[in-house]
Formats: sequence, C-alpha cells, structure tokens
Amino acid sequence: QPRIAMAPRTSSRDLHRAAFPLASPVASQEVPSGTTPKDADVVQFLSKVFFAYEDDGVVSISVVRIGSLKGSCRIHWRTQDSSAKKDLKYIHGEDVIDFGPGESVRTFEITIISDDHFDTALDFDVILEDPEGCMLEPRLHV
Repeated sequence: QPRIAMAPRTSSRDLHRAAFPLASPVASQEVPSGTTPKDADVVQFLSKVFFAYEDDGVVSISVVRIGSLKGSCRIHWRTQDSSAKKDLKYIHGEDVIDFGPGESVRTFEITIISDDHFDTALDFDVILEDPEGCMLEPRLHV
C-alpha cells in the first residue's frame, strides 16, 4: 500500500521525507473462482508514494487494474494511521472500488486537514484488501 506523505506548504526542507518504506500488512486474498493467479487481473496502486501539502485539501489516489479487463472486479480500500492521525490531519476513509469490464484506472480522494500547527512531514497508509474478481499485486504483501 502506498504511504501518503503530507507537509506544510512553508516547509520545503521536509520534502525529501515523502518517500517512506511500506510497512502495513494487507489482508490475505482469494483468487477468483475459475481463475488461477496466472490469469487473474492484478490490482495495485499507481504509485508507492503519493504526496500532498497540508493546504491542498485532498490527495488523489489512483488504483490500476492490469490484465484482460474482462468482467468486473472489486477491491476494498481504507486509510490507516501512521505519524498522521485520523480526524487531526486527515479524514479516515474506506470504500469499495468497482472496476467494470474494460476499466483499468479508478481514482478516489482523501481529505487532508489543514491547521495552523507546524508539522514536519507526516504520513498515513492506504490499504487495499478483499479483492473480488481480481487479485492484489503480490508485492503489496509484507
């Protein structure tokens, strides 16, 4: 899952801290019935790290589906605290992404909370889990 790094707009010296290692485990997955890992579509984040300034208001997260793109595919996502805490620095989110036949990219937004407190770069995680009709990119598992 990617790490979402946030920094106050006034602190350019902290921008190098946006690339954090991936740390949170992702739930186990099931291969769709009637398919094998070899022929199942794979779902993954477009990037390992997404970056936003605190006053951007939102961060856009893109998820891609790779494979035949036949049929439908569904994946659940949720946010998870790291150094940034929900309801203080971002609004917790969780939802389902539905890919229809032929759809390969879906994007969702997470709200970033701006305040007057100085912070160094902060981060939180976004987790993909419980795929249906597809499988998670194997390297997402820790």
